[in-house]
Amino acid sequence: MIVRCPSVLSRPTAALMRLVCIGVLICADVAVAHPAAAQGRPISFGERPHEPTGGSLVDFTMALSDGYDAGNVQVPAEAAGQVRPDGSYSNLDTALRYTWARRNQQFALEASDSIRYDPQLTSDIAASYEASASYVTPLGRTRRFNVGERFSSTPYFQVELFPTLPVEALEPPHAPSYDYAVSQQTTYTNNGNIGFIQDLSRRTALKFDYRVNSSRFEDRARDLVSQQGSIQLSRRAGRFAAVHVAGAARVARYGGALAVSETHTTELEFGFDWAKRGTAISIASGPALIPVNGQLLYRVNGNASLHTPLGREWNADLHYNRGFTFDAGVPYPFYADSVSAGIDGRPARRLGVRASGGYSTGTVGVSSEGGAYGTYTGSLQLSTPLTRHYAVYGEYLFYHYSFAHGVLADGLPPRLDRHTIRFGLKLWFPVIS
Repeated sequence: MIVRCPSVLSRPTAALMRLVCIGVLICADVAVAHPAAAQGRPISFGERPHEPTGGSLVDFTMALSDGYDAGNVQVPAEAAGQVRPDGSYSNLDTALRYTWARRNQQFALEASDSIRYDPQLTSDIAASYEASASYVTPLGRTRRFNVGERFSSTPYFQVELFPTLPVEALEPPHAPSYDYAVSQQTTYTNNGNIGFIQDLSRRTALKFDYRVNSSRFEDRARDLVSQQGSIQLSRRAGRFAAVHVAGAARVARYGGALAVSETHTTELEFGFDWAKRGTAISIASGPALIPVNGQLLYRVNGNASLHTPLGREWNADLHYNRGFTFDAGVPYPFYADSVSAGIDGRPARRLGVRASGGYSTGTVGVSSEGGAYGTYTGSLQLSTPLTRHYAVYGEYLFYHYSFAHGVLADGLPPRLDRHTIRFGLKLWFPVIS
């Protein structure tokens, strides 16, 4: 079956008509090839017939979508043609994931790319790539070791300051989203982590962790390298609860070898965790010490998270964070209160709903050198699985941020409001199951 569609869309209604045509054709194919599905049997996109228990699994996904951006953006003169203006675009996303499990060992390898056609930009074809690998293994009966690495290359620069919501482990792989891209500036990121856990007793464990994150640009003055080392002592306080105390040291260097600026933090955290019947709650807080110009500044950090099922078909997540974050677009750390919330479920047998929102506000710099900022976002996605392998979806997203002039790197807009709407088709195939 071949569907021919124009590659360039002049209006968002054209994108909708294209997806409607594709959906009608696939529905007809499903009705013939999958009579049980046509009779209303419950379907979940990407769901395997049997729960995987081990061995090797390979999943491949593809998503085709057409979208339209509209909004208000303050474009600096030097960024003309680099900041995404109003107009339509098309996306082709692919992702491949390999997982292997045997006893207590786990290995995962994932690669994805995203190709965007955006006729409003100076470079109308943009491709982003991402690859990651992780490995977990026991070292004897009382020790566990884990290591991970992720690399990405994208022609976009993003400003995203919201806590990340968790993703279900069995969800199909997907390409990263670039909904928060603000300009065409090639960015290379590399994130690595290594960890070690030593069980001291049946209830007590000691955990060591080291992470390094780097962002590189064509303009090396914008580079950012951050490192973090931490140690955590945890103890179970019953069947469902645990307490922990942790210490961490972080350092962030802006400008790479040019060393435009550098920030050091030392943090202490006391936390409580509780989990029962699918509901998990985590709360932690503690002081942070930052040396600045011969003085030692004091801040209070904190974080909290909640995951809970809402009936049989719904789940809700809430994450809050208060503390320092580092972003490559600003040569200062952010000290902010940030929150993200999400809910997903199925109000009908053939309709999936996912809604999320985020809000972040605070100051730029340890001593508020860059003034205050504010940013928020919200999204709503509706998806209809046609079979386990096909689904059509529609999504709306709103994004806003506002910074003082001169805070962001040269060429980045200080204020942005964006509305995005898109419609697409998702495909999933278990290559090995």
